[in-house]
Amino acid sequence: MEQLNIIINGKPAKGEKGDTIVKAASRYNIKIPTLCHDPRIEPFSSCYICVVEVDGIATLQPACSTRITEGMRIETNNDRIRKARKTAL
Repeated sequence: MEQLNIIINGKPAKGEKGDTIVKAASRYNIKIPTLCHDPRIEPFSSCYICVVEVDGIATLQPACSTRITEGMRIETNNDRIRKARKTAL
């Protein structure tokens, strides 16, 4: 599998091509809350509890369905993200 270099919460990480942000983060014991995510089915991004910031994208992205790309910079927990998650609940 092709390895991709990413940055999660300011720290270098690696993931495999095709990985979602949730899957890549979980390899580094970074917990992203989810409600609708089920690894047995294709993601459908319905709850938006797993939103994260991706550098270069203005809107928060659902981590359960956003695939990582080379050099992607991801923030998983800040005030903006926590507020969006509370609103989604």
